[in-house]
Amino acid sequence: MFAGGELENYLRYLQTLGLVPAYPWGLRAFSPAELDRVFPRDTTHPWAARYNLVPRPVGGLSVDWVAPTVSARVNSTFPYGYNDGPIWAGKGITFAAQAGVAVHRGPVSLTLAPMGFVAQNAAFRLEPNGQAGPLTYADGLNPTFIDLPQRFGGSSYAQLDPGQSTVVAHAGVINAYLGDMLDIDRLLWVELDYAAICRVAVSRSGVRSVLALNERPHGCGLPSVSLLTTPLPGGIS
Repeated sequence: MFAGGELENYLRYLQTLGLVPAYPWGLRAFSPAELDRVFPRDTTHPWAARYNLVPRPVGGLSVDWVAPTVSARVNSTFPYGYNDGPIWAGKGITFAAQAGVAVHRGPVSLTLAPMGFVAQNAAFRLEPNGQAGPLTYADGLNPTFIDLPQRFGGSSYAQLDPGQSTVVAHAGVINAYLGDMLDIDRLLWVELDYAAICRVAVSRSGVRSVLALNERPHGCGLPSVSLLTTPLPGGIS
C-alpha cells in the first residue's frame, strides 16, 4: 500500500467511520507491521471482496502482488500535475504503468514496484528567462534552480523509474546499533513506537552516548526525555 494511493485513502475513510483502529496518519507509507494494525477487523466493509485486508502471520513469509495500474494524463495547454511521483505530466498526453511484487518476512520487507511512463511533452510558449541552450526550459524566474522546470527538453521522452521499490528493515537496524552500544546481546530487544526518536551523540574522540530511546513526547510538543533519567524498557538495565 503506497502513500496517497487508492487503498490508503480507503482505509482512512474507514477510520473516520470507526471501522479501522485509531492510528497516526502523519508519517507514511506504512510498514507491513503497521498495516496489520490498521486493517479492518470487520470483513463486511464495502471493498471486502476487492481487497484481502487480512493481517499476516507473525514472523511468517508473505508475498503480495502490487496490482498493475495504467494511467493517462492529458494537459491541453501547459504542464500540470501533482502527487505524480517520477511522472512528468507535460503538455499533451502522458501514459504511465506500474506493477510489482512485495515480500515480507520478520523485520524485513522488499517491494519491487517500478514505474514507467511516456510523455508527449509537446511544445508551448515558454516564459523567457534570459538563458540559452537547455536552460531555456528552466523556471522563468529562477532558471539556475533545479525546481519547477517549464518543460523537460524539446521532445517527447520515456523513462523507467524504480517507483515505489524499497528495502526496509523494521527497527532491526536501530535495535542492533543501540544494542551494540548498550552491550545488549538480545535481538529486537525494544519495540520502537510509531514516529519515535532515538538520539545518539558522538564526541570528537569517537565516544558514543545514547541520549534518548524510543522518545515520544515530541509528538505532543513536550520536552525531550533523557535516557539518563528514564529506565530502559522491559526491565533492561
